Amino acid sequence: MSTKITLPLPTSINRTYRSGSGHFYKSQEAKDWEEEANYAWYKQISFFKKLTLDDVQLDIVFFLKRDRDIDSGLKIVLDFMQNKIYRNDRQIKEIHVIKVKSDTPRCEISII
Repeated sequence: MSTKITLPLPTSINRTYRSGSGHFYKSQEAKDWEEEANYAWYKQISFFKKLTLDDVQLDIVFFLKRDRDIDSGLKIVLDFMQNKIYRNDRQIKEIHVIKVKSDTPRCEISII
């Protein structure tokens, strides 16, 4: 089984979490991305059952207008998909991440 979904380009790790009063919390920008990603998800996937496999492989392509670290948006994407695709990201055994320059920023994920 292989499924491909397209999500908006996630926030960078530096913009995803904030700290205050000794705690880390998700930024409003990250919450806004999650809301937008949820909308994109439900437009593309009418019914999708969580994977019960122990060996999930992901191919992730970040389409970027300007360069940034390849792992910059990875955590928020994996956390987002944990609620949609798999029970726990411990099921992921392999990830391929590619970044590509593009005038249309987005994140394309193939679940294998």
